[in-house]
Parts: sequence; structure tokens; C-alpha cells
Amino acid sequence: MDPFSPLAPDKREAFAAEKASGSNLTLGTRHGTSQMGSEGHCLEERHWQICAISIEGEELVEERGESAKLSQSSTPLTELGRALVGSWKLTGEAAGLIRYEWADGGLFLLQHVNLTAFGRAIKGIEIIGNLRRAGEEPTPDIWSRFYSFYDGLTLDYVYELDGREFTIWFMRKGSDNRFIGVLGDDGRSYKGAWAWPGGGYEVTGQKVS
Repeated sequence: MDPFSPLAPDKREAFAAEKASGSNLTLGTRHGTSQMGSEGHCLEERHWQICAISIEGEELVEERGESAKLSQSSTPLTELGRALVGSWKLTGEAAGLIRYEWADGGLFLLQHVNLTAFGRAIKGIEIIGNLRRAGEEPTPDIWSRFYSFYDGLTLDYVYELDGREFTIWFMRKGSDNRFIGVLGDDGRSYKGAWAWPGGGYEVTGQKVS
């Protein structure tokens, strides 16, 4: 694998020139973080950083990068995480446990699902976050994809939090297939319902951890 592949040609040439000059440099790459010694330097290309390190044969590593900065900022995604992160016991026409947590780096939420609805077991994982293609800014909308373990379905959704009300649309924002839930005043419970043309169901969630 070409270790320079995340970088634009001019960045590759810059590092190659440093190497050719006789500098005793070692190379490390990571997505979203950097490796930096006190005598090293980094060449950056958007979210990627490439670092040259030389400290008497030893590497000193400092974790940093965009992911840490983004996870500390207030965005619609972080606000959604503050509302939902934790384990929830669901009762009603869908019953069982769901658990929201942050993925490493703080850029995506994960939902672990273990439910029974209409007599059918549903288990899977959902990855929730802003879409971002290489060279582009993140989308303003919060998208997700649910991976259903028992039947292999992959289902796409759009999330939105407005005060204590959160909406989950199936396939696209504004869809007539959607969930609307309202969080309790203490943030540890919610009531809501899925609704679609010709059907739907109600559910209550109680945070257990």
C-alpha cells in the first residue's frame, strides 16, 4: 500500500524532498490523528495528517486531530448524543433493550438493538452520523444505517432533535414513515410512536443506565 495515498502530490513531493535531504525521519500515518515528536513535523491534507519523527531513534507520540476537536464541540449530533447515550428498556408493541454509545473518535453514534416487535426478534447495530465524502464538508443532516443481523436488511434513516422531541425518518427527511418521540423532563424516559401509511405502533423508553 502506498503510504502517501491520502496526500495530494505536492505533499508527497514535500516529504520526499525532506527524506532525500538526509534527515533521519520516520513516517507514520493515521486517519483523524497525528503522530508528532518534539523534533518532528506533520504534512496535512484535510482530515489526514502525515508526520515525520526523529528523536534519537525513539518515537514520542501525541494523539490529536480533528476527531477530538469535533467531539468537544456542540453540534446537532453531539446534542443528539447527550439526549440518547445510555441503555434504554423499551415497552409497548416493541419491547427489549437498546443502547446508544459513542464510537471511538466521537464522530459517530452507535445504537445496539435487541428487541421483539410483532412477535419477531430484531437484533442489529445502527451507525449514526453526518455523511462526509472525501474532500467535502459533512452534511447538515444526521443520517444512519441499521444493519439487521437476522435478515440481512440495511435500512437508512435521518435523525433530528428539536428540544425534547426527536424524529427518525425512514429513507429521507420528511418521509411519511417516521418515529416521533418526546423525552421526559428528566431526560430519562420518552414516549413515542412509529407511523406509516396503514400502520404503526407505540413504545415507551426508560433509561436504565
